[in-house]
Amino acid sequence: MHEIKSFKIFQTARVIAVLYVIFGFVEAAILLVVFAHHPHPHPLRGALFILIGVPILFGVVGFIALLIMCWLYNIVAARIGGIAFELTPRSEN
Repeated sequence: MHEIKSFKIFQTARVIAVLYVIFGFVEAAILLVVFAHHPHPHPLRGALFILIGVPILFGVVGFIALLIMCWLYNIVAARIGGIAFELTPRSEN
């Protein structure tokens, strides 16, 4: 058995923030399709916000949330132990 005893807080938060930005672009594409079917007084401004704002917002919120979660995980894991997992050998085909 192996145990995750702690996370490097900023490194983990940075990696997850990048993943959230990528997911934000996917979400922005979906929102643009929905946005295109509803009348809006400033369509270009709304589309620009969706294309730029949503991924940035996802990244910032993801970074902050993961920063807090990693910090809390490190405190909890130090007291009660971390997540345990077992590595299984790969089968050769």
